[in-house]
Amino acid sequence: MTIQIINGDLLEASENILGHQVNCQGVMGSGIAKILRDRYPNLFPEYKKYCDQYTPDELLGHCQLVQTGAKYTANLFGQLDYGRSKTRYTDYAALEQALTILRTEAQAKGLSVALPCNIGCGLANGEWSVVEQMIGRFLQTMKLLCIKYRQLYKAHQARLLTSRLALFCAPYTGHLVVMRVADFLLGGVNPVAQLNEE
Repeated sequence: MTIQIINGDLLEASENILGHQVNCQGVMGSGIAKILRDRYPNLFPEYKKYCDQYTPDELLGHCQLVQTGAKYTANLFGQLDYGRSKTRYTDYAALEQALTILRTEAQAKGLSVALPCNIGCGLANGEWSVVEQMIGRFLQTMKLLCIKYRQLYKAHQARLLTSRLALFCAPYTGHLVVMRVADFLLGGVNPVAQLNEE
């Protein structure tokens, strides 16, 4: 089975399981992990509770399935640590082990899986050419369709930007600038350029 790429929002996927890579430090502070944490209130407490049962080294390669609403979220422990350096945080062997467990769980429950495009290759600095082959092996023996969604979170980011900048902008120009910045993130006009024209 080949990898199918869908240009859509992972959070709106129709598949039963949304998989994503997590670190082994009990932190969901950025990337898709934070977006999922914000979307599903029970996800982080379950993840943190799971992390507290093991040492970080023991967690590598685990897959934790958490029921989040009508779906499941799969926490794939594919990186020991996290950070903003150029270090490769993704542990390829651990990610592959976690994917293997996910495949087994999905097949046992008769569930489909969606993964984010470039999983393990964003802030975790993995090489997509390596991870893509890994997912290919994952799909090769999986009877259920696994769809890899591109991470299109502009709308979500725009909403966050609007809420965070509203207080800052209100004393000066009200919500006009905030909404224009949000529109810009969604592919609209450059708010700075438009303000300069007024």
